[in-house]
Amino acid sequence: MKEHIRDIELIEKFLDGKMTYEEKKQFDARRAHDNDFNAILKDMDLLVEGIKTSASKTSNEEKMERLRFYAEITSMEEDAEKGSESFTRAFPMYRRPSVLAIAASIVLLVTVGWIYMANQKPNSEKLFLTYFEPFDSPGSGLTRGNNELSLKAQAYDAYDNGRFEEAIGLFNEIIANSNDPIIHLCLGNAQMKLGRFSQAEDTFNHLLTEHSDLVTQAKWYLALTYLKENKMERAKATLWKITKSSTYGEKAQKLLKELD
Repeated sequence: MKEHIRDIELIEKFLDGKMTYEEKKQFDARRAHDNDFNAILKDMDLLVEGIKTSASKTSNEEKMERLRFYAEITSMEEDAEKGSESFTRAFPMYRRPSVLAIAASIVLLVTVGWIYMANQKPNSEKLFLTYFEPFDSPGSGLTRGNNELSLKAQAYDAYDNGRFEEAIGLFNEIIANSNDPIIHLCLGNAQMKLGRFSQAEDTFNHLLTEHSDLVTQAKWYLALTYLKENKMERAKATLWKITKSSTYGEKAQKLLKELD
Protein backbone atom coordinates (compact mmCIF):
# COMPACT_ATOMS: atom_id res chain seq x y z
CA MET A 1 0.00 0.00 0.00
CA LYS A 2 2.78 2.44 0.97
CA GLU A 3 4.65 1.56 -2.23
CA HIS A 4 1.51 2.32 -4.23
CA ILE A 5 1.14 5.70 -2.49
CA ARG A 6 4.78 6.52 -3.27
CA ASP A 7 4.19 5.69 -6.94
CA ILE A 8 1.18 8.02 -7.07
CA GLU A 9 3.17 10.79 -5.37
CA LEU A 10 6.03 10.37 -7.85
CA ILE A 11 3.66 10.48 -10.83
CA GLU A 12 1.89 13.49 -9.42
CA LYS A 13 5.19 15.38 -9.20
CA PHE A 14 5.89 14.48 -12.82
CA LEU A 15 2.46 15.73 -13.93
CA ASP A 16 2.92 18.89 -11.87
CA GLY A 17 6.42 19.44 -13.32
CA LYS A 18 7.96 19.57 -9.83
CA MET A 19 10.45 16.70 -9.93
CA THR A 20 13.98 16.91 -8.60
CA TYR A 21 16.85 15.51 -10.64
CA GLU A 22 16.97 12.32 -8.54
CA GLU A 23 13.22 11.87 -8.73
CA LYS A 24 13.37 12.23 -12.52
CA LYS A 25 16.01 9.48 -12.71
CA GLN A 26 13.85 7.23 -10.53
CA PHE A 27 10.81 8.04 -12.63
CA ASP A 28 12.54 7.23 -15.93
CA ALA A 29 13.83 3.93 -14.54
CA ARG A 30 10.35 2.90 -13.42
CA ARG A 31 8.85 3.79 -16.79
CA ALA A 32 11.46 1.72 -18.62
CA HIS A 33 10.86 -1.52 -16.71
CA ASP A 34 7.53 -1.39 -14.83
CA ASN A 35 4.31 -1.94 -16.82
CA ASP A 36 2.12 -1.51 -13.73
CA PHE A 37 3.73 1.85 -13.06
CA ASN A 38 3.07 2.92 -16.65
CA ALA A 39 -0.55 1.88 -16.31
CA ILE A 40 -0.94 4.08 -13.22
CA LEU A 41 0.74 6.95 -15.07
CA LYS A 42 -1.70 6.63 -17.97
CA ASP A 43 -4.71 6.51 -15.66
CA MET A 44 -3.59 9.54 -13.68
CA ASP A 45 -2.85 11.48 -16.85
CA LEU A 46 -6.41 10.81 -18.01
CA LEU A 47 -7.73 11.81 -14.60
CA VAL A 48 -5.91 15.12 -14.73
CA GLU A 49 -7.45 15.92 -18.11
CA GLY A 50 -10.86 14.94 -16.77
CA ILE A 51 -10.39 17.15 -13.73
CA LYS A 52 -9.42 20.11 -15.90
CA THR A 53 -12.44 19.56 -18.12
CA SER A 54 -14.91 19.21 -15.26
CA ALA A 55 -13.48 21.88 -12.97
CA SER A 56 -15.55 24.64 -14.52
CA LYS A 57 -18.71 22.58 -13.95
CA THR A 58 -18.10 22.05 -10.25
CA SER A 59 -20.63 23.90 -8.11
CA ASN A 60 -19.50 26.51 -5.57
CA GLU A 61 -20.82 24.25 -2.82
CA GLU A 62 -18.62 21.34 -3.98
CA LYS A 63 -15.60 23.65 -4.26
CA MET A 64 -16.15 24.94 -0.73
CA GLU A 65 -16.49 21.39 0.59
CA ARG A 66 -13.16 20.42 -0.98
CA LEU A 67 -11.51 23.53 0.43
CA ARG A 68 -12.86 22.69 3.90
CA PHE A 69 -11.49 19.16 3.54
CA TYR A 70 -8.10 20.54 2.50
CA ALA A 71 -8.14 23.00 5.43
CA GLU A 72 -8.88 20.20 7.90
CA ILE A 73 -5.90 18.19 6.66
CA THR A 74 -3.69 21.27 6.83
CA SER A 75 -4.84 21.95 10.38
CA MET A 76 -4.07 18.39 11.45
CA GLU A 77 -0.58 18.65 10.02
CA GLU A 78 0.06 21.93 11.78
CA ASP A 79 -1.07 20.41 15.09
CA ALA A 80 1.28 17.50 14.54
CA GLU A 81 4.21 19.79 13.70
CA LYS A 82 3.72 21.61 17.01
CA GLY A 83 4.99 18.49 18.74
CA SER A 84 1.95 16.50 19.74
CA GLU A 85 3.62 13.13 20.23
CA SER A 86 0.38 11.28 20.89
CA PHE A 87 -1.12 12.69 17.71
CA THR A 88 1.92 11.59 15.73
CA ARG A 89 1.63 8.04 17.01
CA ALA A 90 -2.09 7.87 16.39
CA PHE A 91 -1.99 9.53 13.00
CA PRO A 92 1.26 8.91 11.08
CA MET A 93 1.86 11.88 8.83
CA TYR A 94 2.35 11.74 5.12
CA ARG A 95 3.02 14.52 2.69
CA ARG A 96 0.15 16.99 2.58
CA PRO A 97 -1.99 16.02 -0.41
CA SER A 98 -2.13 18.63 -3.12
CA VAL A 99 -5.39 19.85 -4.58
CA LEU A 100 -4.62 17.62 -7.57
CA ALA A 101 -4.30 14.54 -5.34
CA ILE A 102 -7.60 15.26 -3.60
CA ALA A 103 -9.41 15.89 -6.87
CA ALA A 104 -7.80 12.86 -8.51
CA SER A 105 -8.93 10.63 -5.65
CA ILE A 106 -12.50 11.91 -5.93
CA VAL A 107 -12.62 11.51 -9.70
CA LEU A 108 -11.00 8.07 -9.46
CA LEU A 109 -13.68 6.85 -7.07
CA VAL A 110 -16.45 8.23 -9.27
CA THR A 111 -14.86 6.80 -12.42
CA VAL A 112 -14.35 3.33 -10.93
CA GLY A 113 -17.91 3.34 -9.63
CA TRP A 114 -19.28 4.38 -13.01
CA ILE A 115 -17.28 1.73 -14.86
CA TYR A 116 -18.40 -0.93 -12.39
CA MET A 117 -22.07 0.01 -12.77
CA ALA A 118 -21.82 0.30 -16.54
CA ASN A 119 -20.44 -3.23 -16.80
CA GLN A 120 -23.04 -4.86 -14.60
CA LYS A 121 -25.15 -7.25 -16.65
CA PRO A 122 -27.99 -7.15 -17.11
CA ASN A 123 -28.98 -3.52 -16.72
CA SER A 124 -32.35 -4.15 -15.07
CA GLU A 125 -33.49 -0.53 -15.22
CA LYS A 126 -32.79 -0.23 -18.94
CA LEU A 127 -34.44 -3.56 -19.71
CA PHE A 128 -37.48 -2.68 -17.65
CA LEU A 129 -37.96 0.60 -19.52
CA THR A 130 -37.54 -1.23 -22.82
CA TYR A 131 -40.12 -3.94 -22.14
CA PHE A 132 -42.71 -2.35 -19.88
CA GLU A 133 -45.83 -1.16 -21.64
CA PRO A 134 -48.95 -0.79 -19.50
CA PHE A 135 -51.75 -3.25 -20.15
CA ASP A 136 -54.55 -1.88 -22.36
CA SER A 137 -57.73 -1.84 -20.34
CA PRO A 138 -61.02 -2.99 -21.88
CA GLY A 139 -62.33 0.46 -21.05
CA SER A 140 -60.32 2.12 -23.84
CA GLY A 141 -62.66 3.93 -26.18
CA LEU A 142 -65.65 4.02 -23.83
CA THR A 143 -67.88 7.01 -24.42
CA ARG A 144 -69.94 8.88 -21.89
CA GLY A 145 -73.69 8.38 -22.25
CA ASN A 146 -76.56 10.30 -20.78
CA ASN A 147 -75.98 8.74 -17.38
CA GLU A 148 -72.87 9.06 -15.27
CA LEU A 149 -70.10 6.65 -16.10
CA SER A 150 -70.23 3.48 -14.04
CA LEU A 151 -67.61 3.04 -11.35
CA LYS A 152 -65.71 0.58 -13.53
CA ALA A 153 -65.85 2.90 -16.53
CA GLN A 154 -64.59 5.77 -14.37
CA ALA A 155 -61.71 3.59 -13.20
CA TYR A 156 -60.76 2.64 -16.75
CA ASP A 157 -61.06 6.25 -17.87
CA ALA A 158 -58.66 7.37 -15.14
CA TYR A 159 -56.27 4.50 -15.97
CA ASP A 160 -56.31 5.11 -19.73
CA ASN A 161 -55.67 8.82 -19.26
CA GLY A 162 -52.72 8.40 -16.88
CA ARG A 163 -54.52 9.36 -13.66
CA PHE A 164 -53.10 6.33 -11.92
CA GLU A 165 -53.60 7.47 -8.32
CA GLU A 166 -57.29 8.01 -9.00
CA ALA A 167 -57.50 4.72 -10.88
CA ILE A 168 -55.97 2.79 -7.98
CA GLY A 169 -58.54 4.19 -5.57
CA LEU A 170 -61.38 3.23 -7.91
CA PHE A 171 -59.93 -0.22 -8.63
CA ASN A 172 -59.67 -0.95 -4.91
CA GLU A 173 -63.25 0.18 -4.43
CA ILE A 174 -64.36 -2.20 -7.17
CA ILE A 175 -62.29 -5.10 -5.79
CA ALA A 176 -64.01 -4.72 -2.43
CA ASN A 177 -67.24 -5.86 -4.09
CA SER A 178 -66.10 -7.73 -7.20
CA ASN A 179 -63.12 -10.03 -7.68
CA ASP A 180 -62.55 -9.11 -11.35
CA PRO A 181 -59.22 -10.38 -12.77
CA ILE A 182 -58.98 -7.54 -15.32
CA ILE A 183 -59.33 -5.01 -12.51
CA HIS A 184 -56.48 -6.73 -10.64
CA LEU A 185 -54.30 -6.68 -13.74
CA CYS A 186 -54.92 -2.99 -14.35
CA LEU A 187 -54.42 -2.26 -10.64
CA GLY A 188 -50.98 -3.92 -10.73
CA ASN A 189 -50.03 -1.92 -13.82
CA ALA A 190 -51.14 1.34 -12.21
CA GLN A 191 -49.02 0.49 -9.16
CA MET A 192 -46.04 -0.14 -11.43
CA LYS A 193 -46.53 3.22 -13.15
CA LEU A 194 -46.37 4.92 -9.75
CA GLY A 195 -43.25 2.95 -8.73
CA ARG A 196 -45.02 0.81 -6.13
CA PHE A 197 -43.44 -2.43 -7.22
CA SER A 198 -43.82 -4.40 -4.00
CA GLN A 199 -47.56 -3.66 -4.07
CA ALA A 200 -47.71 -4.64 -7.74
CA GLU A 201 -45.95 -7.90 -6.94
CA ASP A 202 -48.61 -8.71 -4.34
CA THR A 203 -51.39 -7.79 -6.76
CA PHE A 204 -50.11 -10.06 -9.55
CA ASN A 205 -49.44 -12.95 -7.16
CA HIS A 206 -52.98 -12.60 -5.81
CA LEU A 207 -54.30 -12.69 -9.37
CA LEU A 208 -52.34 -15.87 -10.10
CA THR A 209 -53.51 -17.51 -6.88
CA GLU A 210 -57.19 -16.60 -7.08
CA HIS A 211 -57.91 -16.69 -10.83
CA SER A 212 -57.40 -18.92 -13.85
CA ASP A 213 -57.90 -16.06 -16.32
CA LEU A 214 -55.21 -13.66 -17.55
CA VAL A 215 -52.50 -15.92 -16.13
CA THR A 216 -50.01 -15.24 -18.93
CA GLN A 217 -50.48 -11.49 -18.68
CA ALA A 218 -50.10 -11.58 -14.91
CA LYS A 219 -46.88 -13.61 -15.18
CA TRP A 220 -45.44 -11.20 -17.76
CA TYR A 221 -46.01 -8.16 -15.58
CA LEU A 222 -44.93 -10.03 -12.46
CA ALA A 223 -41.65 -10.88 -14.21
CA LEU A 224 -41.14 -7.19 -15.07
CA THR A 225 -41.87 -6.30 -11.46
CA TYR A 226 -39.19 -8.76 -10.32
CA LEU A 227 -36.83 -7.30 -12.92
CA LYS A 228 -37.35 -3.78 -11.58
CA GLU A 229 -36.78 -5.03 -8.03
CA ASN A 230 -33.55 -6.80 -9.15
CA LYS A 231 -34.96 -10.21 -8.24
CA MET A 232 -33.31 -11.72 -11.29
CA GLU A 233 -33.80 -15.42 -10.57
CA ARG A 234 -37.50 -14.93 -9.90
CA ALA A 235 -37.81 -12.86 -13.06
CA LYS A 236 -36.14 -15.59 -15.15
CA ALA A 237 -38.22 -18.39 -13.60
CA THR A 238 -41.44 -16.49 -14.26
CA LEU A 239 -40.46 -15.68 -17.85
CA TRP A 240 -39.65 -19.32 -18.56
CA LYS A 241 -43.24 -20.23 -17.72
CA ILE A 242 -44.61 -18.12 -20.57
CA THR A 243 -42.02 -18.72 -23.31
CA LYS A 244 -44.55 -20.86 -25.22
CA SER A 245 -47.30 -18.29 -24.95
CA SER A 246 -48.76 -16.94 -28.17
CA THR A 247 -49.08 -13.45 -26.70
CA TYR A 248 -45.95 -12.88 -24.61
CA GLY A 249 -43.81 -15.89 -25.54
CA GLU A 250 -41.60 -14.10 -28.06
CA LYS A 251 -41.01 -11.16 -25.72
CA ALA A 252 -40.27 -13.52 -22.83
CA GLN A 253 -37.69 -15.44 -24.88
CA LYS A 254 -36.01 -12.25 -26.04
CA LEU A 255 -35.85 -10.81 -22.52
CA LEU A 256 -34.44 -14.08 -21.16
CA LYS A 257 -31.59 -13.94 -23.68
CA GLU A 258 -30.76 -10.41 -22.52
CA LEU A 259 -30.80 -11.54 -18.90
CA ASP A 260 -28.21 -14.28 -19.53
